Amino acid sequence: MKIYGYTKANESDLQEMSEISLQGSYEQLVKISQFILKYAEVMKREGNRFEHAHIKDDVKEWDARFPEIIVSK
Repeated sequence: MKIYGYTKANESDLQEMSEISLQGSYEQLVKISQFILKYAEVMKREGNRFEHAHIKDDVKEWDARFPEIIVSK
C-alpha cells in the first residue's frame, strides 16, 4: 500500500507520504470509512477494470473545502 498527497504549499507536486493523520468529526470519519469500504468492494468485484473513485463525486455532503480523497488500485 502506498499513500500519496499534495501539500497546500505545493499542490502540483505529488508526494509519497510516510504518515497521514485524519482529523474530523465522528460523522466525517464514518463517511470516509464507508467510502473506502464501498470502493474496496467495487475494486474486488471489478478487478483491473477499476481505476479510481473520488469522495467528492460519491459523497454529496462532502464539503468542497475538505481535502479530496481518492482511492485507486
